[in-house]
Amino acid sequence: MDDRPMLRLIALLLFSCFILLPVAEADPLRAHEDTEARPSDSLSQEEDQSASSSWFRYPAASQGQHAEAAVLIALPPGYQDVSSRRFPVLYWLGQDAPAAMRRMTAAMRAGDMPPVILAMPRLEPAASAEQTAQTIAQDLLPWVDRHFRTLTTAGHRAVEGVAEGGLPALTLAVRQPELFGALSAIAPRLPSAGESAALWQQIDHQADALWRAESHIRLVADAGNPSEARAVAVLADHLQAQGIANQAQALNLGAVGFERALESMGADYFGFWREALRV
Repeated sequence: MDDRPMLRLIALLLFSCFILLPVAEADPLRAHEDTEARPSDSLSQEEDQSASSSWFRYPAASQGQHAEAAVLIALPPGYQDVSSRRFPVLYWLGQDAPAAMRRMTAAMRAGDMPPVILAMPRLEPAASAEQTAQTIAQDLLPWVDRHFRTLTTAGHRAVEGVAEGGLPALTLAVRQPELFGALSAIAPRLPSAGESAALWQQIDHQADALWRAESHIRLVADAGNPSEARAVAVLADHLQAQGIANQAQALNLGAVGFERALESMGADYFGFWREALRV
């Protein structure tokens, strides 16, 4: 008996099954803008799982070929409910991102904080403020806009820097008001008068753009740190002299700056974001 027809039929069936198999995604971080990127399994899961948040790796090409950085993304309540809805984005810069994320997502669930996508990049201690600002503007921001349902106008994008995240946040908002329409700096670690010349020059250079953008700016100094309080007051006066409105205040923040700021400002803290993000 000639078995060749049967063998040909088996070969055809096997080939058809192979063709119909789904093709695996080559890049685990590639995704359509209306779908979530995949969390990185190699990063510690420090986040509150109930807050729809995860750590991700994203390519940081501005820092060198094959460079990567990490970011904690927290999605707001309602993100999964309407697939066409887009949200503002708040980039939060500080060393205690998981704790800040828990407080802010809890405030969103309570209705105090407007619903926003929180992007909290892990800060590299060795990176300068300029390097951090460059990585966020050139790498992280477009990555977030590709992978999540964001509102991409400056009026719906903000940055907050706490402590060592304050100077990178200031650098971002001052240099690129076309990208960030709101800035909040809490207990920022500002450089000395001599070292801050570059920031002052940048403010002067961008004064017209900041004024036209009607950027929302909040500066909160630690009243218990006299040198910091003076530096923030000088910064606020310099902005005001350039016609750039800002909200400046000094609070006793101590070692728990962000937590104390939330407690001290209460509803005003979240009210700033409702106005600044036009939600």
